[in-house]
Amino acid sequence: RHEEPPAPTAPESPVVATEWPESRGNPALTGVAPGQVTPPLKLLWRHMTDGPVLSSAVIAHGRVFVGSDDGKLHALNLADGSVVWTFDAQEPIEAPPLVLDGRVFVGDTRGVFHALKADTGQPLWKFETGDKIIGAANWLVSGDRTNLVVGSHDFLLYSLNAATGATNWVYETGNYINGTPAIADG
Repeated sequence: RHEEPPAPTAPESPVVATEWPESRGNPALTGVAPGQVTPPLKLLWRHMTDGPVLSSAVIAHGRVFVGSDDGKLHALNLADGSVVWTFDAQEPIEAPPLVLDGRVFVGDTRGVFHALKADTGQPLWKFETGDKIIGAANWLVSGDRTNLVVGSHDFLLYSLNAATGATNWVYETGNYINGTPAIADG
């Protein structure tokens, strides 16, 4: 019987070696994974979607989360690749997801940013920007609340309350944002 590892109790909990819950591994986007890779490597499983996959996959709680141009976010069992759930955003998902506090956050090419329950894929809230979102969200703790930061091709960087999706602030840039904002040293 496969049992899910417990979810972190706070966003600042350390990531275990088998997890990669966000784009480039952590809020500073260092891209450094703990552990060792020991050759020879072998393919364990594969999963086909109904469209190209431009999104990077993330791994958390024994699952792989990846978006596809088929308009779906796929949650797969890390051990065997079986489908746990699929969320239909009805627009291509090219942004890498973010898994945090039992939720999955991901944007789509229509400009909708979705918050879902990580265990079921049930929608919790959504936030609409003025253009497509192809970069992953990032996160930070401010006081007693977790906030998300996500950019859009509408030239805006948004800070959202992770629990509710309410806007904290919006910053206008000089061009579209197609990457993940890094957060480090405050």
